[in-house]
Amino acid sequence: MKKEIILLAAFGALLIGCTLRLPDGTVVEFPPDLGGGAAQECFSSDDCAYNERCADGDCALVPAGECGTYSNHAWQDYECCASPDCGAGFQCTENECVPGGAQPECASDSECPQGYGCESGGCVELQPTPGCTLDSDCAEGFTCSGNVCVQIPLEQWGGVEMKFTYIGPQEKIVPSVGISVGEFDLAGFGGGTEGFDYSNDLYEMETFRVTEEEMRDSVLSVFSLEFMDSENAPEDPAVSFMVYDAGSGNVEEIILDSGQAGIVAEAIRDSLTTSIGDAGPLDIYG
Repeated sequence: MKKEIILLAAFGALLIGCTLRLPDGTVVEFPPDLGGGAAQECFSSDDCAYNERCADGDCALVPAGECGTYSNHAWQDYECCASPDCGAGFQCTENECVPGGAQPECASDSECPQGYGCESGGCVELQPTPGCTLDSDCAEGFTCSGNVCVQIPLEQWGGVEMKFTYIGPQEKIVPSVGISVGEFDLAGFGGGTEGFDYSNDLYEMETFRVTEEEMRDSVLSVFSLEFMDSENAPEDPAVSFMVYDAGSGNVEEIILDSGQAGIVAEAIRDSLTTSIGDAGPLDIYG
């Protein structure tokens, strides 16, 4: 009996200020007053509450996020808490993004009906912009009427034409390309910018027709490109791109390098859906 008491005392001395978890789950505390030293609250996070972790022998609260749950004594963010947290074509179900939900109605203004623009994936009615005196005060696709910018009626796009003219150095004639809704009117474009050679227009001109919707979408798509600024001429001018409005008589010209001309041609090609003719001539420029 004496030997057992000595062994128990020695074992207790080793556990001073400690917590002992028995095989049956019972926790036995060895407080300071049994042998001196501060009692340790935990040895691992398993000794703490679900929203705490063991740090330096103490159970510390784990900070919670805005959308998630505690798991294994740590905070885990959910993949989503609402469908807007997911990408297009996905919805939030049980905090996971899964295929489904409403598809975006549009990705650009050209996919919306006349008088509507694309905003946050949906077509919304465009509101007139007050405070204009000239058409140039308004965004592309709008005209100044009664000091208010209003959208150009679809039928007026029938009088708009576009033209590509190669003005760079050439060993042989590069055909010009004209795009119109009706009969192409070369004379309406005028003489162009002084210092550039537009004689290719007279030697060889390839034309094709588009619908009024395609003309509108093409012009708006082209002038949404960042480099379409008539005040910033490229270092290596290669192509003159001109837009002529027979209704107002206005002509706008942008000088492009060969790379920019290819991007403009591609933007026009992407805007064509049910073209009357063959847009093959655009291949000349990109």
